[in-house]
Amino acid sequence: MLMEKDIVWFETGPTVYEMGEQVRMRLLLICFASMGGLYLSVYNHFFSLLVFALNILSVFFLNTTELYCEMFFLFPYTMIYKFNVGSTSLFTYLTLVFMLVFLFKNRFRINKKFLLCFGFLALYLIIGMGNNYTDFIKLLSMAVIASLFTTLIDRENFSNIVLYVCLGTVTSALIGLRKAAWPALAAFFSNLKTEYINGVETYRFTGLYMDPNYFSILVIICLVSLLIFAFKKEIKSGLAVVLAIALVYFGCLTYSRLFYLSLMIAIVFVLVLRMKSTGKIIGSIALLSVALIMGLYFANKAGIISNILYRFSATDITNNRTNIWGQYIDYFNSSVKTLFLGDGIGASYYNGVGPHNTYIEMVYFLGIIGSLIYVGMYWCILKTGRCIEKRKFVNYSLLFILMIMSATLGMLFSNDFGFLMMLVWLFMNTEIGKENTIYAVDK
Repeated sequence: MLMEKDIVWFETGPTVYEMGEQVRMRLLLICFASMGGLYLSVYNHFFSLLVFALNILSVFFLNTTELYCEMFFLFPYTMIYKFNVGSTSLFTYLTLVFMLVFLFKNRFRINKKFLLCFGFLALYLIIGMGNNYTDFIKLLSMAVIASLFTTLIDRENFSNIVLYVCLGTVTSALIGLRKAAWPALAAFFSNLKTEYINGVETYRFTGLYMDPNYFSILVIICLVSLLIFAFKKEIKSGLAVVLAIALVYFGCLTYSRLFYLSLMIAIVFVLVLRMKSTGKIIGSIALLSVALIMGLYFANKAGIISNILYRFSATDITNNRTNIWGQYIDYFNSSVKTLFLGDGIGASYYNGVGPHNTYIEMVYFLGIIGSLIYVGMYWCILKTGRCIEKRKFVNYSLLFILMIMSATLGMLFSNDFGFLMMLVWLFMNTEIGKENTIYAVDK
């Protein structure tokens, strides 16, 4: 139990722009040098090796917080972080190196309950792995990195993590804007997501992702996290406004119905939170009204509003997902072995089509037994390293968002899942109120 003496009140520390101790200007330079190198790698893939070498060398002169910030900045670039178009992303190997570094920094100490689930899952995955070594490494290394995150990252550095994932998302999206007009960049993607809206072929923005829905879930989680820490004055308000506007703009360009619904919920959530934390009800409503009016005006001028209305008027709002889910469920009913043990991560998707549902995807590859082990492993991560005295319902809001959006996306093999779960843990351990509090908890 946390005692009163364990509570430490603190003044919000300076951000990277104020030359804080934890996150220094050198990190910012490395991140933007990496961004520039990955941009040039589209012309010449040799630059991706230079970026990889820079990121590996960074383990010798960046501290643990900075290395995590670097990873959060880079993961939205995964699709172009390659030596050639058809190769495995170098980011997968970078996470493996960083995992070993973090283990060394933590003296190979790891949560026992997590380790037990991790061991069972590793053995379970090997049985049905086949030649799918990449996903095997990815699933396990990201789980270890997420587990160590709860031990190695202190509460005062949460805002830096949020800042860098937002910077990475926005800067990668700026490069993604050139995808449709830049054949060399478009070559990294199997297809450009277009859809006929009002009889006009419309490009659905995906950032540097294959699918707009994967990009939209990252955007909405970044947006909520950013605004929370901006209200707590741990991220400069001017910078937060610029990043928030960019995130909303890029999110709207995805024409993702799930994004729009999540955005409306997020707006109400942030409005209520601001009113509770500041007590300024009328001012909060007025500020939101002005922001909405300006946003709707410019969105209408850009033709976004009519496209959004068309998307919601579609006869099948699930885009045939329900039919795909039905096919997988019928397959489970016909195969008890698949239902309970799964077909293994070395198997191909049923009928060559992904289920567009993380829960169905887990059962298909891992079965009910493997899915329970996998979920149990991440539950151990979320339960580790509590930094606040009592978690409120609001602390679980990002987890609920991720759970809901995962019902329309297959995220089992996505790099994003581990990083999003780290942001969920971060949110679960942030005191959302008027005062900033750190609890000296033995992690």
